[in-house]
Amino acid sequence: MTSAVAAGGALVTQALVRRSLAAYPAPGEFVTVDGVRLHYVRRGTGRPLVFIHGAKGSVYDFTLSLFDAAAQRYDAVAVDRPGCGYSERPATDGGSPIVQARFIRGVVRALGLKRPVLVGHSLGGAAAMAYAVGYPDEVGAVVTISGHVLPYSGPQPPMTALARHRLLAAVVLRTIAVPFGYAVGPAIVRRLFAPDPENVKYRRVALALALRPDRLAHDADDLHAVNEGLRAIYRSYPRVRVPLLVLTGSADHVVSPEESNRLHRLVPGSRLVVLPGVGHLPHFARPDAVLAAIAEIAAV
Repeated sequence: MTSAVAAGGALVTQALVRRSLAAYPAPGEFVTVDGVRLHYVRRGTGRPLVFIHGAKGSVYDFTLSLFDAAAQRYDAVAVDRPGCGYSERPATDGGSPIVQARFIRGVVRALGLKRPVLVGHSLGGAAAMAYAVGYPDEVGAVVTISGHVLPYSGPQPPMTALARHRLLAAVVLRTIAVPFGYAVGPAIVRRLFAPDPENVKYRRVALALALRPDRLAHDADDLHAVNEGLRAIYRSYPRVRVPLLVLTGSADHVVSPEESNRLHRLVPGSRLVVLPGVGHLPHFARPDAVLAAIAEIAAV
């Protein structure tokens, strides 16, 4: 990378980040847990329902899909996982689902929520399952939506592998990663929604929040740390007695529906819901079906 390209990329990156910060101020409130400032949105009354987003996500994953409908019946809370959206990151080990569950529990306790129903999408499913394993008496029920809940083998994503090389990653993240992300990001978001139509407003805000150097680094760390965390907890899944609903779309090509099938087989008494023809974002594609499934498990 020449110095001219690096300098130009750094200037473009700074301009893009400033624009996104101005365009999308935090929509919710903050609470501090163990010295880390965490962001959440809360609406409604009733039984507490805590939404946990996936990789590269934020509270907007839910506030732009089914959150308002959920708030008509529940005390609905959407949390930015540590290092995502508007939440700060702990200094060490922030990517582990076990650590993230501990911080989300801190938000739950600070807000006075009693035995909430945890709803975790994709990578948020790992945090929800870690919460259920670690604090079973404090959870009312768990819902995983297209959950990444089991360790995997195979090559790491490119950004995750790059993040292992700290110096090179620091240069790339501050120069070319963000402009490149804006170039390829729309196609990636469309793939996340496929075969369902994309939500254009969500695409804009998701790219604005995710395409920042620190957020890209945190996401890479999440994807690396989640595997180690899942290896530590998944053998405990058969002992989970918290009511569990496992929901997936049959056309999900981001997290295979088979992962949800395996989770269902591992946890006695769990319920599996497969939405035919739906992709990785059922809460956008079929919000009524997702809310109906949540209502059923919340009534247990």
